[in-house]
Amino acid sequence: MKHFALLGWIALSSSVFAQANVAEANNVFAQVKAMVGGVWRGTVGEKLPVEIRFRLVEDGRVVESDGIVGDPKKPVLKMHAKMGIDPETNQVFYLDQHNGTTIYFGHISQGTGELIFDFTGLSGDTGHWRNHSKIVGDQYESTLNVVDAEGKETVLHPLVLKREKG
Repeated sequence: MKHFALLGWIALSSSVFAQANVAEANNVFAQVKAMVGGVWRGTVGEKLPVEIRFRLVEDGRVVESDGIVGDPKKPVLKMHAKMGIDPETNQVFYLDQHNGTTIYFGHISQGTGELIFDFTGLSGDTGHWRNHSKIVGDQYESTLNVVDAEGKETVLHPLVLKREKG
């Protein structure tokens, strides 16, 4: 009888945990969806121009973005990303491709007052990266960090974008 009670408690705990994961994923994805619309422009560091457009696809279940870093006539970097909720893990996934050769994959979670993009290179890069982002109205502020084997973060560069009509 004790085994049945333990199994029941485990099943109930798993259900509550799964519901909490769904709620967190929905909250994170709602924040990501806030980026949809307009054109986000700014700079990486202090000099390199950035331009990104976000849109909803897949009946609103995925946010897709296309962006460039550098001169719009001859960008240094082209980016294409997708973000959505993985129904198996109830986490928001992040899939990003740079210049058609480098692919990153990871997840987005809720930090204290921020979104945390935690991802690694799958092709063209083997690094581990963590981006701490805040979206406040029409402003996006983030810091990209390199993550070492012990989990220590080292700042690579800041990014500030502002939404413009477009």
